[in-house]
Amino acid sequence: MAPRPGGTWLALAALAVLFTGLVLLSLALVLLRFVPLLLVAAAVVHVVSRRRRRIGRRERTAAPRQPVVERPAVDWPAAKARFARVRQEYAAFECASLAVLGSSGLADVSVSSTAWLFGSFALA
Repeated sequence: MAPRPGGTWLALAALAVLFTGLVLLSLALVLLRFVPLLLVAAAVVHVVSRRRRRIGRRERTAAPRQPVVERPAVDWPAAKARFARVRQEYAAFECASLAVLGSSGLADVSVSSTAWLFGSFALA
């Protein structure tokens, strides 16, 4: 029987697959030795984490509560009356457009904002 072309490549591929299988099998056998150790380690980690969670939960629930701070007594009718008075005074101040002209700030040109205002009027 004559050798077929490409037969050596097929044989090399078969050897590579066989070698890879043997390597994986040997790794699996080595790792099987450590499976009990890995299971024990995982169990220990699980138990410790659950215990820490339980202890933390107990500490959170057993923490003393902050004392309730009592608010000072407020005379609401007096506070409402004062608010209404301040609101009326502020509205009168904001809405009195001619009262602004009589203020001394606009008459004093040494104030920088007033000087700037008169300078801009002069340029306009």
